[in-house]
Amino acid sequence: MHEAIDDYIAHIKRSFVDVETRATTGWGNTQIKEALRLKEKHPDMPISRLDLTTIEAMITFWRNRPVARTSGEPIKVKTAESHIKRLKNFLWWLHRQDGYRWRIPPEVERLTVQVRETDRETQRRARPQQVEAYEVAELVTLYKYALPFERVYLLLGINCGFSVAEFGTLRLNQIFLRQKHGYDDLVKYASTPDQSWIKRIRIKTKVYGEWLLWPETVRAIEWAIERRRNQPAFGDDALLCLTERGMPFVGQTEGGNNSTRLTKHWYSGLLDRVCKDYPDFRRLSPKCLRKTSGNMIRDIADGEIMAVFHCRGQAVKTDHLADVYSNRPFGKVFRSIETMRVRLQAMFDAVQGDPFPREVKKGGPNISLGTIDRIQSLYLAGKRVCDIIREVGVSDGTVYRHIKGLTRTPADKNRKS
Repeated sequence: MHEAIDDYIAHIKRSFVDVETRATTGWGNTQIKEALRLKEKHPDMPISRLDLTTIEAMITFWRNRPVARTSGEPIKVKTAESHIKRLKNFLWWLHRQDGYRWRIPPEVERLTVQVRETDRETQRRARPQQVEAYEVAELVTLYKYALPFERVYLLLGINCGFSVAEFGTLRLNQIFLRQKHGYDDLVKYASTPDQSWIKRIRIKTKVYGEWLLWPETVRAIEWAIERRRNQPAFGDDALLCLTERGMPFVGQTEGGNNSTRLTKHWYSGLLDRVCKDYPDFRRLSPKCLRKTSGNMIRDIADGEIMAVFHCRGQAVKTDHLADVYSNRPFGKVFRSIETMRVRLQAMFDAVQGDPFPREVKKGGPNISLGTIDRIQSLYLAGKRVCDIIREVGVSDGTVYRHIKGLTRTPADKNRKS
């Protein structure tokens, strides 16, 4: 059986090849790792012993969720489900190979494959909000604490429902700033005829999508384009955003894993800065921005508009021919995006001044925004600089730097500490 798994892995390497780089795709590497785990967890045996009883025992092993080596906890439900699918996929591949002369028992499809959950995991789903999404107040905090580059991702995540993959593969020739859309029946939903748009095909589903851009998102994209000019391979077909070292945010590492550059930036950068002032702030993953925007669009419109907004393969659940006989209602998507912009006004008001300055200090300010707010609040409340230094615990230069430009009323100046 282990020899057959090795041949199955070779089949995956031949089947899942990136056309440009000729390397194994990310999905191919994931399948290979799952196949290697099957080889690791199940003892070798002659193919002839792969009968219905043996296969059921192998499936049951994953249904019972073996303990992970790193955490010491049972593996995740989705992980177990993925390995059961990989096992069945391997068996069907083996069934088609004449060289092994083995046929899958027909009763395999009737075997129970449902992975067992603990009572605690089941009860976690007993809540009205099944999807983890950010509240508007949390978005206000994120937008306030974010560096300009992080605001670019945050705005594209909310405005267009982009996750890491969509953000990392967005190209300049898919962005249309301050120009007419081209179809009057769609533009009638927008507030002005000359708007900005993103038009592209989502790589995962191969479904076409369009998004009306907010003025704040346009400003973010223009800032990102200026940043991109100083990096290599700048052109019409270039990616909008690269890392500071000129590397794409999506792709594979040398070990064949999917890149986590943006995820690390989100947790170690933005969320760490927020949690420094707000320790109880929820540390949701960056993909939750996509869920947040989808949740808002569905609340504003309906499930079909949310599916079009997210570039789902089948927008109308009950009619798989809807996209064959009619066009997708992008106009209604545009109108919903504008309504969502109104609901998020507090998020944009949270940043005083230019949210996308030309010069950005690497890593952000040396002190947290909460400390800066405290310095400014104490100063406006009439506190003397020496008292602020003593109370906040910062240097006089730090205080003077952050009260520069603030004006106190005469009553504030004479107010005693």
